[in-house]
Amino acid sequence: MMMKNPDIINIQTLAASKLFQIEALDLAFSNGQRAQYERIVTPLKHAVIIVPMLTPETLLLTQEYQVGSEQYGLTFPKGKVDPGETPQQAAIREMREEIGYTGKTLQALGTVDSMPGYIQHQTHFYVAQQLTPAPLSSGDEPEPLPIISWPIAEIDALIEDPRFTDARNLAILLLVQKKYGGGPSTPHMHEDA
Repeated sequence: MMMKNPDIINIQTLAASKLFQIEALDLAFSNGQRAQYERIVTPLKHAVIIVPMLTPETLLLTQEYQVGSEQYGLTFPKGKVDPGETPQQAAIREMREEIGYTGKTLQALGTVDSMPGYIQHQTHFYVAQQLTPAPLSSGDEPEPLPIISWPIAEIDALIEDPRFTDARNLAILLLVQKKYGGGPSTPHMHEDA
């Protein structure tokens, strides 16, 4: 059954910062009901997350400070899609900035909405393979990010790791596990120098 989108009667800005704007929307639904919703609007509507596969058996992650949770977390390279940039171009740039590699192959795995009930934001998922060193020093990170290699056979341990909490990372990892394997594991992590 196809649902008809409600009519937007009015949009009002409630608050704004340099990164976000909060809007109130007055909506009229096709059944005659009216409601007010709030949403977060940002000019950065697209982001990317990349799972770099150093080898067919090894994934690369970084450890990065996450201001929302106020702690360091394990994450795959990720970042915003800049104006005039395609998601694929952003994926290549972010990998080069955050882990110093580029991939000979970059395969799209899909796109997810982050909290579609409240924010207009999509994250595009990629897997990069056949990696070669290609560092870019012009990244936006305030500190060097440690690169951590993780055996694909130990994906379950990564999913259970308390530092691996970004829901988008969990979603892409499930897609990687479905496509490339990985199974029962024993926690074991290797840090690259």
